[in-house]
Amino acid sequence: MAPADTRATLCALLLVCVMLLAALYKHGYPQGSITHCTTFSEQLLICPASDMLRLRDRQTPVYEHENYDFSVGGVVLHAARNEVVAFQLIAHRLLAGAAEQLSVTLSPLQAAAGTFDSSANTDLFQAWYHPVKDGAYSWGPKSAVLPWPGNYPDALVPQTSGCKQPQTLFETVRVRQEVGSNTAIWLDLYVPANQPPGNYTGYLIVTSASGTSTRLPVSLHVHEATLPDQPSIDAVGEVYVAYAQEGVGQLKASQPWIDMAHCYQRMAHQHRMVFIERWNHPTVDDWDAYRQYAGPMLDGSLFSPAKGYTGPGQNTPLSVWRTPWPQVFNGRVTELPSDTELRHFERNSARWQKEVLTNNWLSTRYFAYVFDEVDGPVDNSGADVKLSRTLIENAHRAMQDVQQAIDRGADEVPIDLMWTSHSDPRQWLGDEEVDLVGITRLWVPNASAAPSEFLQQRMQAGERAWFYHSGHPSVGVHAINASGIDMRSWGVITARYQLDGNLMWAVNLGDIEFPYRLPVYKRGDDRFGNGVLVYPGNLLPEVGFAAIPGPVPSMRLKAWRRGLQDAELAELARANGHDVKVQHLLRKLVPVALADAHDRGVREAQWSQNPADWVDLKINLLQLASQRSR
Repeated sequence: MAPADTRATLCALLLVCVMLLAALYKHGYPQGSITHCTTFSEQLLICPASDMLRLRDRQTPVYEHENYDFSVGGVVLHAARNEVVAFQLIAHRLLAGAAEQLSVTLSPLQAAAGTFDSSANTDLFQAWYHPVKDGAYSWGPKSAVLPWPGNYPDALVPQTSGCKQPQTLFETVRVRQEVGSNTAIWLDLYVPANQPPGNYTGYLIVTSASGTSTRLPVSLHVHEATLPDQPSIDAVGEVYVAYAQEGVGQLKASQPWIDMAHCYQRMAHQHRMVFIERWNHPTVDDWDAYRQYAGPMLDGSLFSPAKGYTGPGQNTPLSVWRTPWPQVFNGRVTELPSDTELRHFERNSARWQKEVLTNNWLSTRYFAYVFDEVDGPVDNSGADVKLSRTLIENAHRAMQDVQQAIDRGADEVPIDLMWTSHSDPRQWLGDEEVDLVGITRLWVPNASAAPSEFLQQRMQAGERAWFYHSGHPSVGVHAINASGIDMRSWGVITARYQLDGNLMWAVNLGDIEFPYRLPVYKRGDDRFGNGVLVYPGNLLPEVGFAAIPGPVPSMRLKAWRRGLQDAELAELARANGHDVKVQHLLRKLVPVALADAHDRGVREAQWSQNPADWVDLKINLLQLASQRSR
């Protein structure tokens, strides 16, 4: 080749490189940011990610931790027995090209101790991206969220639905075609309680319809620790609108409704949670139907391999359950319950006790959800209110009267009346007419009104304490355009302050027609995702998939599970004599939260925003949970 030709060729190559770099920077790819990925084809990268990463549909895949890096060791997971661990693959489009269809398979993982059966214990999902048009999270405590507008992944469409008969929704994952786009693929691995500890290794095999294939290394370190079958941390989410979106109606006595309720409850159990039903009838009309519905949950038979159940808590009853009474007092109590109404509570509790004793449902704790946010300073619409002294006295006196009526009816099976509120209960201490001490046994303030020292004192007195959603700096937000750290924080904050659990006010209250595009309980709510942690499988055709019976999980549901499992590891580590080390780890990661954060005058979330810190926390807790203190 002549020198002039050589120079021309080099110039052309240089021009191509400059244009490529310009294109990369145009799409927001900083130099070196995607070195943890592997090249699948000239158009496509495959990037590993933790279960905390939330990438918009067009965003640079980011490096999180050495355990998610294909350039050094692939995906490295650490797990207890009886735990579910999860990670993501992000298919990232570099250049435009033909539509890609990818199959993803995890090989059996081998160790000296034996084999991890990937086919039986792995679930694969592909994420659907929701259009977040208003995600400011300005209600209540305005909180930091990820940028919007944008499309964020949340609903996780299962490759195989197991609600009733197994049904395959897709053989291959549809990869987005736009330059710079992401397609999130999610994998859950359940580690059986009898899995021998060891370091299990194998491969993810990713293959395209055109025949391109690659093997990506995966390691699973199974530790000695075993999570309990029945959770020590309560996690309760409320099911609204029954199962109207699932096409089975709202008649609780019907067999289709009962079957669908069981599908939802099995998913909750797999995530170490309980889904409670809103109960709008004053009494149970058909106890035979109720036993058919609730009995398998309360005796554990619903969660047996014979019923097709795989996951933690096999053959284990629910840890906590709501009595079937309506939530009749909302926002404020203008009149005290009459003697007739109190006798009604007494009779209902006596009838409930009879069912519990007759059916031996004695492994579960019971609560009554009758009052909701009846003492301000924020009402159910989110508006600030200033209740009169009379209304607050009415609310607390009514709670006392109802709890006493319940106790008269159920003298052998405790039923705790739940108190929910946006009010800090410390404000009423020592005020005889309104002090809740001695009235409430299940304290559930929102996180901003949850003072840790006070709640710990009530727990030491034999009562229980949860918190529910709020915002920064008290607790992570439950919005779709929030990082996976936010919902994970719920369980870790629970462990940090050694409380008993969490309540999520609604898990399936999306738009009745378009729950995937409008996953909010009312249009205009800028807490995008508020009221929705699971999606109706029956309406999957809205987003291009076949309908399936039963719920579709969300990334936020799984982030909540991750934090609950962290909390269980902290409990195991404390039981091993490592309380000081556990508290040091938790306080370092979460210096302050709940009402304590407001007491200190902080405005922003104080927990670490670095995913690597949360990965390391889990590994440290696993090690402590697997070793007894000397």
